[in-house]
Amino acid sequence: MATAEGVLSPPDATATDGLIGDGLAPFNPSGELVIDAALQLLSLTEKDLLFDLGCGDGRLLVQAALRTRSRGVGIEYDRKFADRAAAQVEGQGVQDLVTIQHGNALEADLSNATAAFVYLVPKGMAQLRGKLEGLLQRGGRVVTYIFSVPAMTPVQTVVVKGTRVMLYTAASLDQDAEEAPQCN
Repeated sequence: MATAEGVLSPPDATATDGLIGDGLAPFNPSGELVIDAALQLLSLTEKDLLFDLGCGDGRLLVQAALRTRSRGVGIEYDRKFADRAAAQVEGQGVQDLVTIQHGNALEADLSNATAAFVYLVPKGMAQLRGKLEGLLQRGGRVVTYIFSVPAMTPVQTVVVKGTRVMLYTAASLDQDAEEAPQCN
């Protein structure tokens, strides 16, 4: 069985105000309809590098690679899920496109990312906001699942079985942005 790379430093509770592990997000696998909505909103191509922060079992990254040939990096704090994601990547034959890292999503280096999918609780979203803002300022796209990014307005929200999937772009940084259009 493949194992996840330990590329990021071990999580440090003091660096994240005690918000590590289960404190960032519980394992809540994205359903097929959520993955479809997220990938549609992200509009990935083979030129993209997608980061999945809190990637769980890696299902979104695998689907992104299979459907669009985009490259991906998954970051997962829980070693059990990071290993499961790495096995999924290998099992689906996309290890040339997707890398799984065992580490803290708050420490991720997004400098090369063109897109990100994020499922973190509100406190984690708040701590990650600066990195997401940098990605958006470079023309990247961010999709969040359930929880929004504080002080940012999504440019589009899709509701899937009562759950919000939100797209953020550079326009989301404008504090005077209008209400995001709703799609069902």
